[in-house]
Amino acid sequence: ESHRTASASTEKFQLEWFEDIQPSETAWLVKGVMPSEGYGFLVGPSGTLKTFLALDIALSIASGRQLFAKRTSCAGAVYVAAEAPPGVRRRVAAWRQEYSPDAAHFAMIERAPNLTDRTSAQRLSAALIEASARMRGRGTHLGLVVIDTLATSMPGGDENSGADMSRVLSNIQMIAAET
Repeated sequence: ESHRTASASTEKFQLEWFEDIQPSETAWLVKGVMPSEGYGFLVGPSGTLKTFLALDIALSIASGRQLFAKRTSCAGAVYVAAEAPPGVRRRVAAWRQEYSPDAAHFAMIERAPNLTDRTSAQRLSAALIEASARMRGRGTHLGLVVIDTLATSMPGGDENSGADMSRVLSNIQMIAAET
């Protein structure tokens, strides 16, 4: 696929001619809101419930439950609780009690990766590949990875620095391509 990143030594750029270009079908994790391919960021000031929303999205997708009256595709979700894992654990338990005792396609990682470091990103990718294999064994696929928070996952980095964010995005693209 054209959006995937390949190493410079093996990358081949594919031409697609004007008359052959057609719109592609969009598959959705959350119908009309979150496509099943790509990556995005949930951005807002501190204290605006981003973690609550991100966790609700992930658990809804993992259980196939509607989200804000929008249909979801049931897919595996991994939540990287890079900040305040005990609070995330309490929220998962409360969500399970309120909505569904069975969100079998959900896993949590309780350690912050360093997304500015390729080796750390590769270790995260390896854990996600392991999660993906287990999810396939349960009849689904890994559809969503949430890393909460970006700031915690780039220690010493600056979210407003082009160089730091270029490294982070490069590593996110590598993780997406491998998983």
